[in-house]
Amino acid sequence: MNRVPKCPPEVTIMDLPNPPPDARILIAGGHPLFLEGLETVLDIPGIHVAWRVNTEWEALQTVRDRHPDLMILDDCLPDLDGLEVLEIISHMDFRTRVLLLTSEENPTRQRRAAELGAAGLLSKEAGKEKFTDTVLRILGGERVFPSGGGMVERGKLGRLALVSDDFRDRSGSLTIRERDVLSHLPGGKKTDEIAKELGIAPETVRTHIKHLYRKIRVHNRTQAVAWAFKHGIAKI
Repeated sequence: MNRVPKCPPEVTIMDLPNPPPDARILIAGGHPLFLEGLETVLDIPGIHVAWRVNTEWEALQTVRDRHPDLMILDDCLPDLDGLEVLEIISHMDFRTRVLLLTSEENPTRQRRAAELGAAGLLSKEAGKEKFTDTVLRILGGERVFPSGGGMVERGKLGRLALVSDDFRDRSGSLTIRERDVLSHLPGGKKTDEIAKELGIAPETVRTHIKHLYRKIRVHNRTQAVAWAFKHGIAKI
């Protein structure tokens, strides 16, 4: 006779790892109601929502300067998507854990988020209990991902995987104008906008960008922005 498998017991708050004392949370999202809703759900003993920001640039600056224990990151922000923000943070080599909230079930993006060092990924459709479960497990040292798409749902959280191992300070090799251009790359500004602010031609900006990429040994704008944040050159 076939046995009916028992349903696993429901996880309660008492079963979950305790967060570090006064775990400091950063919430980054583009809509005030979204931010307020998450803060209300996170009204949990031992958790303190210390920062709420509306843009990816404010989020990156807070991670760099304040080192929150966890950033809850909306995948849809004004200038960059969640994976681009994760890539920048991975270059910065900070210890802030990142939980990415997404509206699409995409195994490829899930794998990429894990490769970039995210501590977890969760659908925006998840309920309150699932959300708090995920937050507490991440703060307790786990990585939490959907089980689909070849992903392992839970595992111990290790060091963030750096996309590049050569992000040393080479700012001394930059000219004053190259530093100026580099400092304007964060913020989602286009080449024409940077040129207008600096009073130079767009083609000159592109030339400076090409040269500074070579000097600081990066390959694209995302890496250059990460390098600028890491070495305090980013202008917000």
